[in-house]
Amino acid sequence: MRKVKRFGEERTKTKNNVWTVLRWALRMWATQQAGRIEDAEMSRTFNMGIGMVLVVTEEASRKILEEGQHKAYRIGEVVCGEGVRYC
Repeated sequence: MRKVKRFGEERTKTKNNVWTVLRWALRMWATQQAGRIEDAEMSRTFNMGIGMVLVVTEEASRKILEEGQHKAYRIGEVVCGEGVRYC
């Protein structure tokens, strides 16, 4: 994760939900093991990153998640401060 240098005019940092990231990583590892897939093939076949990230207000986040129209996960939040904090 990279430090978010500016978000608006205030100094901010990201708080990342470690459990969401770990669950994703475990699923990818299980897929790789079950299919005996090499690392290079995993990278070619799957998007090995988070994908698209939306930075929205807390209210918008709740609305998006409650609507259920899109498969979405809350993976962190932007707060005042510096650096990255895993929680």
